Amino acid sequence: MKTLVTVLFLTIHLFSAYAQDISMDWKGDTLPDFNYSTEKTYTSKKELVSGISQIQQEAFAKGYLNFSINGFMQLDSSSFQGSVFIGKQYLWDAIDLKINGPNIPNYLKPDLKNKTISSTQIGKLYKTIINYYQNNGFPFTEIKFDSLSFNNNILSGVLDVDVKQRIHFDTLAIEGQPKLKTYYLQNYLGIIKGQLYSESTFKGIERKIKELPFVQLTSEPTIRFSKNKAIIKLPLKHKSSNFINGIIGILPNSTSALNPTDESNLVITGDLKLSLGNAFKYGEKIKFNWKRIQTETQQLHASTEIPYLFKSLFGVNYELDLLKQDTSYITYKNKIGVVYSLGAKRNLKAFWENEGTNKLTDAPIHNTTLSSINSATNSYGLQFLMDERDYKFNPRKGFLLKLYAKAGIKKLTGIIQDERILIPLTSDGAITTSISAPETSTLYEAKLHFEIFLPIFKVTSIKLGTNSGWLQNRYLLDNDLTRLGGFVLLRGFDESSIFASAYSVNTFEYRILFEQNSHVSIFYDQGIIAKSTLIENTVNYPFGFGVGVNFQTKPGIFSVSYAVGKQNGNPIDFSVAKIHFGFVNLF
Repeated sequence: MKTLVTVLFLTIHLFSAYAQDISMDWKGDTLPDFNYSTEKTYTSKKELVSGISQIQQEAFAKGYLNFSINGFMQLDSSSFQGSVFIGKQYLWDAIDLKINGPNIPNYLKPDLKNKTISSTQIGKLYKTIINYYQNNGFPFTEIKFDSLSFNNNILSGVLDVDVKQRIHFDTLAIEGQPKLKTYYLQNYLGIIKGQLYSESTFKGIERKIKELPFVQLTSEPTIRFSKNKAIIKLPLKHKSSNFINGIIGILPNSTSALNPTDESNLVITGDLKLSLGNAFKYGEKIKFNWKRIQTETQQLHASTEIPYLFKSLFGVNYELDLLKQDTSYITYKNKIGVVYSLGAKRNLKAFWENEGTNKLTDAPIHNTTLSSINSATNSYGLQFLMDERDYKFNPRKGFLLKLYAKAGIKKLTGIIQDERILIPLTSDGAITTSISAPETSTLYEAKLHFEIFLPIFKVTSIKLGTNSGWLQNRYLLDNDLTRLGGFVLLRGFDESSIFASAYSVNTFEYRILFEQNSHVSIFYDQGIIAKSTLIENTVNYPFGFGVGVNFQTKPGIFSVSYAVGKQNGNPIDFSVAKIHFGFVNLF
């Protein structure tokens, strides 16, 4: 109380005059190893008040519980005097827990012996214990010190934890006409009848519903406790999530592996999207996307997903990808997966994948722009997703982690000689030079996608991310490689114009968020690209930088980025900067 009165007196007294340089005559104890010190001069009385407050807070945090500033007085209009009293530094001997109910894990139990006493430390301990019980079926848990004892400057205490009754989730009461099966919402939200109540699960309902395209809340969710049961009321209404849209892009033409000549100054690209969601009230999703990404090059992606099959945590999905690469080849990929939900934003997928290439020309490899050979690969793999972002479509904080790994057998087709496939390199009409490869070989692939969002101030955020991949097979050609560049990965380059057998693209992005689904940003992408095939072995360090904007439209989030890229020692050239258009479906 004495300390509080002193601080109030200081605050009122110091702000009673205009700001000016202040001299302070400190007496008494010195501050041992403090971050804040007793300065002789302050630029204003406001700074003096702030300095005294910071010193006091640090003293209490270091266990000097009797710290005070005594005899504070004003000598004249710009001079003050005060005496510092440090006192003893108090340490913990032990804190024993007296728990009226189920125990907590050992790793949560306090180990404070010989540690300094601070209010921050005690507050953190309270919060840790309360959160554990609230998220494990005991939302009414109370905690307080039962007793404290001093031995000189050593403190011991008993913390009384009153767990109270155990609560289970019971009914998820849906109000309105959401046109969505109740079991879908139960599994998606993690509110399963009979499971232990979790405070974090209840508080996460609004955020999770916002990320669903099929429904929206008409008012806040409410909860009612009856006996040992938690009944949650969810007022919802249906929201249409079906749409079709298309855009046309115009990019400056540039020389690349996909376009070795400058036949035109502009390249016209197209992007058509069709999305259908929850047509049968099961939360299913159907997507169709056609793109024209380069001259004479077209790409098709189609997928369907059915979650929570037969009211279980298992779902299934199917993906089809087709790529016609100018007049060189066509690649296809079929992927069937079984998805196990570990929560609304975590899942594990096991999949089977069949992919292959059909050449469109008989020309030898060195007579074509891109190397390829007829082949087919069957693979099996696993994919893991953990999404802890605060909002999927425009996050300010949190992180996203994706892990992908597969292994399979690649089979080549063509002319067989001595049980090996001949791959023509050059031909002058009379003589053909070839290399050979085994008919079958093992293929491995792994990918990592990680991004973290660090909140800065109220409406700004820094995104740090890495996208890395590795493809291992001794007999790779261009048609087997991962394609980078463009809106999704490595901005400042033509869409899918960079081929890699191993890569790592690291991103720095500063965002200013001005609406729920809108932001402006500046960004820098740095890549390390390795290309290792039968006929080529190179390493490249491309980078791109620029500005971008995301803004909300009725069917989704539209993105525009202006970026400049540099690679292979070429100078930065703003005349070939890229304008990337992107669209994010809201499911």
